[in-house]
Amino acid sequence: MSSIASRFVKLLSIPAHSTPTSPFVVGSQVCSKFCYSTVSFDSENDNDGKNIEVEDDDFLPEKPELQLQSVDPSRGWGSRGVHKAIICGKVGQAPMQKILRNGKIVTIFTVGTGGKFDQRTFGAKDLPKPAQWHRIAVHNDPLGSYAVQQLVKNSTVFVEGDIETRVYNDSINGEVKNVPEICVRRDGKIRLIKKGESINKISFDELLCPKCGSMEVPYPLSTNNCGNPNYRVYCNNGTLAFMSADGFYYKIHSINPSAYKLIISPPLIQRNSCQSSDLAFGGLRLDENSPFNISSHNTVMLLNCSENILLSPLNCSSKSLCRQFEEKAAEGSGCRNTLCCSYLKDSSMTSHRIRIRVGGCTAYTSVVDIKSGQSAELWNYGIELQWLPPN
Repeated sequence: MSSIASRFVKLLSIPAHSTPTSPFVVGSQVCSKFCYSTVSFDSENDNDGKNIEVEDDDFLPEKPELQLQSVDPSRGWGSRGVHKAIICGKVGQAPMQKILRNGKIVTIFTVGTGGKFDQRTFGAKDLPKPAQWHRIAVHNDPLGSYAVQQLVKNSTVFVEGDIETRVYNDSINGEVKNVPEICVRRDGKIRLIKKGESINKISFDELLCPKCGSMEVPYPLSTNNCGNPNYRVYCNNGTLAFMSADGFYYKIHSINPSAYKLIISPPLIQRNSCQSSDLAFGGLRLDENSPFNISSHNTVMLLNCSENILLSPLNCSSKSLCRQFEEKAAEGSGCRNTLCCSYLKDSSMTSHRIRIRVGGCTAYTSVVDIKSGQSAELWNYGIELQWLPPN
């Protein structure tokens, strides 16, 4: 059969420079441009061709070999493909945070989906199968803080993240192990689902506050229509600020959402009069009904005080830390040769106020976590505030 086909093709073969004279020949030429085979049609190889089975795939263009694909963030996130996981279940292991070798923080917890969650309970054969447990790794700092503050064991949670496999060496036997995880990164989502709340109506907008200038605004802090409104801060022209109960704004230096703390800058001190810029407001006062309070890590220095201050149990001696501030800090130079005192803001004092007034002390500053014998040039000036996590 192949011999007859070979002769038939030779009869139809036309030199490249010749002009076709019939529709049949034209059709043969068109087909020859697109159809090919690994089988030889030469009459000399008729015997070899008898033993070759020609499949339909032999007439298709050659397919390129599949190349191994991997995640390459340097090429952009659009090259990752689709490997999403969306789950809704109950928290097993409560969120805990770990510090990686590169200094970044990852939040780890587990979520169970489907079936019974207490695998020690045995019952009839038709009972649901035990839960499927999923390991969640949160590499997004705001969402990690949200998980730590909001999620507890048996909380119902919605999670959206990427399916990834973490490869590591077992520290005991040195074996290479693979652990599947759902990694929540910058485009992931975590949301606590409260009792009676429909999953179709949950909103993630409240969790995502935009940056204020270059500073992140982590949950539960709220700037405008985001976060938790009870933890209000303000973004003024790219500067994140905290507002006191009396309406005075203090610039926020840093935020540690894992420790529920932030540090605000002390008010400026006028050099010619030794008065703090918030003197008209009576100093710093926090709303006692707010979740914020002044931590016990602040060493407060009161400046330009009247002699009435000597009746209080403060350190007003010549060796008080406020003397170093007056002598070595440029801002304190305008308060030299005035009565000053210092004290550690501990739990026995009010945690909602640092008070100044005319007729008492007219200026103040504060240092966070001051160390014994530390030079004034190395002090961390600021007022550390802490907050209670949301219920």
